[in-house]
Amino acid sequence: MKTPIRLVTCFIALAIYSFISPAIAAPEKDVNVVNTPDVVVANTPDVNVVNMPDVNVASLPSVSIDTDIRTPYHTSANITEWTTQSVNAIVEIPAGHRFVIEHISASAFMHPQVELSSVAIYPHAGGTSTTHVFTLTETAPGFTGSNTYAGSHSVRIVTDQSFLARFTKVSVGGSLDLGTASIAVSGYLLPLTSPSLSP
Repeated sequence: MKTPIRLVTCFIALAIYSFISPAIAAPEKDVNVVNTPDVVVANTPDVNVVNMPDVNVASLPSVSIDTDIRTPYHTSANITEWTTQSVNAIVEIPAGHRFVIEHISASAFMHPQVELSSVAIYPHAGGTSTTHVFTLTETAPGFTGSNTYAGSHSVRIVTDQSFLARFTKVSVGGSLDLGTASIAVSGYLLPLTSPSLSP
């Protein structure tokens, strides 16, 4: 009995081995994927920028105010007969120019019983005039005991023509005796026909 059973057992074992041994012993194989689809993005719109304006700066005026059109200028005006309360002096500016005042100074000499009240200038620009009042400081008595006033100011005032400077005095002793005064201005000139009149 044992021999037939052993034979059957061996037969079954050989059958199982013959079934699984090819799978175990089979070598690894490369897997090739073929006929993969190509992805093409077509009909993308073209963006064209046309009719852009040309910008040409070659024709713009080139003006260097510092070197081309500024002309240093200074002038003064004197009052030698001052027998009324107020007296005017004309500060002359060359015709056809704009004068940019950068510095102004003034002085006045008068009788000991007369005091300076005010000093003002009246520049004219852009079709209108305006008033600028300046302070002069009383200094030590001048010659023959006269009252002496002086002052100096850095400013930025524009005028397109000659202008008035007015000195006004008041009497403290019942008299408006003779006095003298002077004013000086300095700055630069710009031609009124200039492409740029920016001070």
